Amino acid sequence: MIYELRVYQPLPGKMAKLQNRFSDQVLSICGRHGIRSVGYFTTLLGESSRTAFQEDPSWHTVRDGPIVATVSSQILTPTAFSALK
Repeated sequence: MIYELRVYQPLPGKMAKLQNRFSDQVLSICGRHGIRSVGYFTTLLGESSRTAFQEDPSWHTVRDGPIVATVSSQILTPTAFSALK
């Protein structure tokens, strides 16, 4: 199984149009080509700082220096047309 993560950033005011495109048209086109979606999500809460985790002394013990350039975190909620709702 191969999983692909795609993140679409709609133009301002176009989120509903983008979601309608996927729910009304794209899912059926994907299905005809054997593409099965696991889920579709929108951001429930924006970037999360995870401050308590970052300040935990245990994390500093295992961290072993920087090895990751950037981290992005969002809390997601399934869309109405997601298989995971």
